[in-house]
This record gives sequence, structure tokens and C-alpha cells, in this order.
Amino acid sequence: MNLPIALVGTWLASRIEAVAPPAPASRRLDALGQVLVIVALALSVALLIEGERLGWRNAWVRMGTCTAVAAWVLFLRVESRTRDPLMPLRLFRSSAFCAATVVSLVSALVFYGLFFLLSLYFQTLRGWPPLRTGCAFLPLTACVTAGSFWSGTLTRSYGPRLVVGAGFLLYAAGFAGLYTLSADTPYWRAALCFPVVGLGSGLVTPAATTLLMGAAETARAGVAAGVLNASRQTGSAFGVAIFGALLGGAASMATGIRTAVGTAIALSLSANLLWVLALRKRTEGTAG
Repeated sequence: MNLPIALVGTWLASRIEAVAPPAPASRRLDALGQVLVIVALALSVALLIEGERLGWRNAWVRMGTCTAVAAWVLFLRVESRTRDPLMPLRLFRSSAFCAATVVSLVSALVFYGLFFLLSLYFQTLRGWPPLRTGCAFLPLTACVTAGSFWSGTLTRSYGPRLVVGAGFLLYAAGFAGLYTLSADTPYWRAALCFPVVGLGSGLVTPAATTLLMGAAETARAGVAAGVLNASRQTGSAFGVAIFGALLGGAASMATGIRTAVGTAIALSLSANLLWVLALRKRTEGTAG
């Protein structure tokens, strides 16, 4: 199904008039930083996925944990000392940049983590085939697209602070409606929650991106965009791993779903609070 969409996208992109970009400044490849962050991320995700099955006191899990922590520490040390870092840490001196990166990570974590969990719910607990499961998510995915379209207009009218805050409140409200899911829950009850979650996801990402790119220096725009995309991909990987671990460690799928949904609500509200506090600090700093 992706092939015709990709071909149409390629054709549309080919019709855009190309503009020669400015010559980029000379940069050295941060090979050591790339290796360290690959090791750190891969081990962190692997430990979250396999830790419950192998046992957290397993020798391999302990060794992997120590290696992952060491890789993260060394990565931060290398990035603070190298001339052309993969992820310039000075970008995070901006409270707006830091908050936008964190909320983007949390948004991807709760969205893709619950998406993965609900896929298992429909196919395992309810016994639905994959095609029917995919169709069940249509109210959610359609509203992600709608929220993305509306986000730009709402951000211009009300600012990213309110739009992202509203997005995470929609997340929390939608997840709350999914808290009591069980094998005999009518589909319409879940379907009513999906548009709320989809709108929340659609609102958060463009608004956070707008603020992040505005907070970054023009010369660092490409690196800033890369950090933002990496945070979203990292969040999605951690979301699947974390919620999968919560489900695997639960006595039943229904219990695992309640635990995961409760975690998603807590993370959404925490990200909203962080966002509000960070932008309030930024506004006070600008006024001062």
C-alpha cells in the first residue's frame, strides 16, 4: 500500500523548484559520537525488551546495563569536548529547545507505545486478524493528519505553548478512556477515544517543531532538526520497549494494559507540566 503513495510523493517533490542551498561550513565526522550513541540506544532498548524475560539480576542484563550507562556517559563527554559534535550540547542551554525535544520524545513514546500495545490487544485478546486491526485504528490515524493540518493555524493564532499543552491534555483524556479496556469492551468505546489521542498527537509535533526551530541558530538549523527527529525516533523505540515490558511483566493482558495506560497518562501530564514551566521561564527571561 505504501508504493503508490511513495510514487505520488516523489512526483510531487519533483515539481518543486530547486533552490541552491548555501555552502555548508566544513565539519568533521563525529565517528566516535555516532558509535557511542548507537551502542547506548541499542543496548537501552534491548535491555527494556529482554530484561523482564531474562530477569533483571541476570549476568548478561547487568553487564548490558553497565555498558549502556558507560556508553551514555562517554557519549555526553565526547559531545562536550569534540569540535564538531554529532549533538551539540549547547543547544540544550535554551529552555525552549530542551522542552521541545523532551515533549517530542514523550509524545512519540506514549503514542507508538500505546499503538503497539493496542495492536496486541485487538489481535491477541480479541482475536482480530491484522487487516481488521488496522481498520480499527482508522479513527486515530485520520485525526493525526487532521491535527497536523490544524496545528499550524492554531500555533499562529495562540502560540505553541497553548497548542502543545492542549495536545498533551487530549492525550491524557483519550488514554483515560482506554483505561478499562477488556476482552468484552465494545469497540465503539475505544473508537471514541481514538480521535482524541490522534488529535493530540497531530497538534504536538508541528507546534513543538516550530518552537524548536525558532530557538536554534540559523547555522545550526540542520543539526537542530536532526536532534528533533532523533528524539522522536528514540521515543517511539523506547515506547514499544517500555510498554511491551509492562505488558510482559503483568499477570494478565488486561492488567498490563491498565498499567501501560496509567503510565501514558502520567507521562503526558508530566510532559505538559515541563512544557509550561520551561516556556514560562523562557518568557520571564525574555521579559527580564
